[in-house]
Amino acid sequence: MSSTRRYMTILALALLPIAGCGATRGGSDAGAQPAPARGVPVAVSNYNWLDVDIYALRSGIRHRLGTVGTGQTVLLTVPPGLVDAGQVRLLVDPIGGRPFLTDPILVAPGQQIELRVENHLPLSNWMVH
Repeated sequence: MSSTRRYMTILALALLPIAGCGATRGGSDAGAQPAPARGVPVAVSNYNWLDVDIYALRSGIRHRLGTVGTGQTVLLTVPPGLVDAGQVRLLVDPIGGRPFLTDPILVAPGQQIELRVENHLPLSNWMVH
């Protein structure tokens, strides 16, 4: 084996473990954040006149996180399996009212969402820290 061929073989073997580092499933998750291992904490403050049920949405399916009474603040957790490519969508469903769906919320491991449910649901807001 020539020294050039031997060098190329050693170089190829050395770079082989690195080759898979940038791979994604079909290229659809490029730049995506990994799902947090412990789930995402969500502090929900309900300023609505109605009690609200909070859901996490994944692929259009509701996953109930809990209920927050009027005037209460409750800490809920989105399980890690419901965080899709570093994003989560929350559905606020007032008992006896029309539901409100958030835009996708980007979260990274170690971050927490604070969701403030207003009496007029479209004015509800959230922040991540």
